[in-house]
Amino acid sequence: MLRAPHHKDYSGTIKKIEYLIDALHAEEQRYNTDAETINHTQLRDSIRNLAQKNDHYAGELQSQLYMIGAEMSAGTENEPWKIPPPASATDDPVNPAWDEILQHCCGSEKNIITVYKSILKEPLPGELRRVLDYQLDGILSGFLQMKLVRDTLDPSTDIAKE
Repeated sequence: MLRAPHHKDYSGTIKKIEYLIDALHAEEQRYNTDAETINHTQLRDSIRNLAQKNDHYAGELQSQLYMIGAEMSAGTENEPWKIPPPASATDDPVNPAWDEILQHCCGSEKNIITVYKSILKEPLPGELRRVLDYQLDGILSGFLQMKLVRDTLDPSTDIAKE
């Protein structure tokens, strides 16, 4: 007698992945905006690298969800894993200082990695788990590169206004 294949319910995990996709896109836009204000070539390129990775990884995750037949939901508001928005009440949105940009990038690192790790604790199809693992490694590598550039900067100069 043949039985129907066992399908696990991944709906909670899919919502987290959808939120991660939204967060990656939001951070990608913020990184691109921040990179426009920086004249320091290495730092600007590091931030753009993060933006490019976020965009690429969000696209990969959308493809993975499509391949497993997941239906994309309309929104993920008020979810317990929600990444808090950056506190920017006193920031100048036109020309933020480089240290504020770096502070935002480091804060977003913690938040994005927390979401990745939360998802990786869930039961996942094997290929999706591999994709999330290498994406997490890539994100960590991008943030490490940015931190190395940051650590070589002279804090007495404001590279956003060079």
